[in-house]
Formats: sequence, structure tokens, C-alpha cells
Amino acid sequence: MRLWILLPLLLAACGGSQEGARSAATGGGSPSSKPKGRIVLVSSRPHSDSPGAEADDLGEGAVVGLALLTGDVPPPRLLKEVTQTAGCLAEGHAIPVDERRLVDEQGHLANVVVRLLRTPEPPPPPTEPAILDQLGCVFVPHVLVLRAGQPLRIENSDGIVHNARFQTLRNPSANLNLGPHGKPVTLNFAAEEICKVSCDIHPWMSAFVVVVEHPWFAVTDRGGHFEIPGIPSGTYALEAWHELYGRLRLGRLVVSPGGETEVRVEFHP
Repeated sequence: MRLWILLPLLLAACGGSQEGARSAATGGGSPSSKPKGRIVLVSSRPHSDSPGAEADDLGEGAVVGLALLTGDVPPPRLLKEVTQTAGCLAEGHAIPVDERRLVDEQGHLANVVVRLLRTPEPPPPPTEPAILDQLGCVFVPHVLVLRAGQPLRIENSDGIVHNARFQTLRNPSANLNLGPHGKPVTLNFAAEEICKVSCDIHPWMSAFVVVVEHPWFAVTDRGGHFEIPGIPSGTYALEAWHELYGRLRLGRLVVSPGGETEVRVEFHP
């Protein structure tokens, strides 16, 4: 049974209540509030119209797209807190941007998790660990997606002490203390869910770890773009999630053999 539809009930904000976790998963409002926006089907190109498609790729297709924040685009917020803590900002390095809302002047939105629903039986998860680092007093990456059963390695590349607090509903919780350039700690999550991660020592530090059952997902880059390749041809649903703006769904998405389906994800705050 796919558990993605239950994820708003599974997100746990570190140090917060389950109600607060549910609120965060729905875009910061009440647990019953609905995110505003839509996912639009832009085009669907069959194999013959897809540049570079090879014969041995005919059983698989791809979904590509762009995530947008409509309306007035807020200016980026710099994490000036890092300049007030010794050991956070290396000399000559720029002050990092708050990635909770990372959007450019054209409204292209980063850190949106896009994934398929109603998928076939997935291949086994990778044995290579996904890595969540603490670097420059921020979590890197800010949003990390990994497979259920795939190892998660938490590192501290800074020369100061950090903490990584995971509070979960379906997986074992964890509260890790990591010394300066300390030994990495490996966790393993067996069940799907979204977990907020925070550092108790440096309160501006946060990240999200999203655990999924299958490999057909992507996270939008700083230009709002994403690509999900290698999808078995068939009919799916598509879901997009952002930590501030909640979840959107497209109920029917056809992936043709060797083809490319393009969508546009629009969040209306």
C-alpha cells in the first residue's frame, strides 16, 4: 500500500507536537487547510518526437517540468545569524540564503519534491548511503529524498559542535550530537514519511528528509526544474510537495514508451 497520501499525518517537526507537524505538512495552516495551486500538463511527446530516445529505452519514459511561485515574489532572506556564531562562516564565503523559500525573480521555486503515485513494484533500494551534511551552519542539502531502506549518513563538516534532531511517527526518532568534523552517524528508515530535521544548538538550521518507497522522484533545483527519468510506461498520478506551500496533485499522467511528459507546478500563496 502506498503511504504518500498519509504523509501530512506523518511529518514531525523536531521538538514540536504532532498537530504542529500536520500543520507544516499542509503548508503552514491548519491540518484541514488545502494548499493553493495546480499541476498543469504542458505536453506529452511520444518516442518519435523525443530527441535522443534510443530503441532500448522504448519501455520507459520521463517526466520533466518546472515549479513556480505565482504572484509577488518575495526577496531572498539571508541567514545573517551565521555571522554571529564563531566557526560558521568561513572567510570569503557568502552569507547563505534561507532555503525554506528559495525562489528567483521569475518565480522559479527550488526544493519542491515531485514524485509519482500508483507506481509498479519498485527495484531494491540503493546500498549507497544518502548524505545529509552540516556545513557552514546549514544542512546540506536542505531537502533530501531517499528510498525506504537506503542508509542515511549524517555528517558534520564544520569545526564546531552540531546537533541533528529527527522526530518521526513511522520510523525510530533520533537526536544526534556530532562533534567538530566528527564521525558520521548512519540511520535507516524503513517506512515512508516526511521528517523535519533541526539543530538544537543553532535554531536557524533546518532540513527535510523525505523517505519514499520507489525511485521515481525528483527535487527541483534553483531554477525550479526537475526531471524524473526511467519511468515504466503507464498511467500514474503525480504529486508535488513544498514545506511552506503544501501538496498539489495531478490525478492522471500518461508516460509513453520512450516519450517525455512535461508539467508545470504552480503554487499560489
